[in-house]
Amino acid sequence: MQFLQTRGVSELLVLALAIPVLLVVLLQASWVYADARREGFPAGPWLLAVLTVPGLGFLAYLVARGRTAKR
Repeated sequence: MQFLQTRGVSELLVLALAIPVLLVVLLQASWVYADARREGFPAGPWLLAVLTVPGLGFLAYLVARGRTAKR
């Protein structure tokens, strides 16, 4: 984020671009999970967690960083 700010890109713009990308990644993860279940792969809740938790964690990091930057 600091690198982008030194290049003149605002943090709001980075968040505006990152959030839709993360939502698409989460949507694709749910499709992978559904396909795995349909094909008979033993896909328990752990597969969905492995596919989605990193994206949600990164989104929470961006939101928290945005809140602390405003203070």
